[in-house]
Amino acid sequence: MRILIVDDSKAASLALRRLLEEQAHEVAAAADGEEAWQHLKLQPDPERLIISDWVMPRLDGPDLCRRIRAAGDAPYIYFILLTYKDLRKDRLLGLEAGADDFLVKPVDGYELSVALGRAGRILHAQAAGKC
Repeated sequence: MRILIVDDSKAASLALRRLLEEQAHEVAAAADGEEAWQHLKLQPDPERLIISDWVMPRLDGPDLCRRIRAAGDAPYIYFILLTYKDLRKDRLLGLEAGADDFLVKPVDGYELSVALGRAGRILHAQAAGKC
């Protein structure tokens, strides 16, 4: 699966990239939401899965998600928010912004794998016209 990582921490981005590449995913990265937005707009076939940090300069994760949802572009982009925020209210705010899933840092490899499995099933069904 092709995945776009959005994180202003180079160390966190690199660690996540390694986890994803170990699971045979193709990975691109952006340093913040604005860079990710520009990346998506310039790609003829953008990544359909984004794993985004919450807190970033210029455009944070929830605002990036809102912008993607408001654009209404097809095909659907599955959005996972990744953050140190672990309170119920944070999870709900992220989901209200349009995120499909929410993972807490530091990322657990197994939990990430399960989340990617869910994402893959949904994206596959959407591509097959079953959603």
